[in-house]
Amino acid sequence: SSGYSWSFYNYGVHGYPQSINDGKVLFGKFAVASGSQVSVKIWVLASNSNAPAALIIEKNTLIGMTADVIVEPTSYSLSWQEITAQVTPTSTGFIYVYVSSYGNNGAYTNYFDDMSISQA
Repeated sequence: SSGYSWSFYNYGVHGYPQSINDGKVLFGKFAVASGSQVSVKIWVLASNSNAPAALIIEKNTLIGMTADVIVEPTSYSLSWQEITAQVTPTSTGFIYVYVSSYGNNGAYTNYFDDMSISQA
């Protein structure tokens, strides 16, 4: 809603990110408390299913996370949608939040905007 967003352009000729980890960019490191659910939300405008967008909370065994939490948009319709990733830490510590845009062909752009984090 600020008029600015973070855009990722996937150009599918040479050197484009082919997997979710190839296109993964750290959004931030955030302190969390133990025992209550953390929700990370971000608005995504995803241009094409050939260039998926994702919100990722990276696994952190120090706070009880044994796997990455990965959330992708439910559609690629060139309309903004809010996606949410959630985790409940078992210890106080940090979560590492990433966004990713990757693809296997074509020239597509994904946009990320207005991220928020809350803990119940």
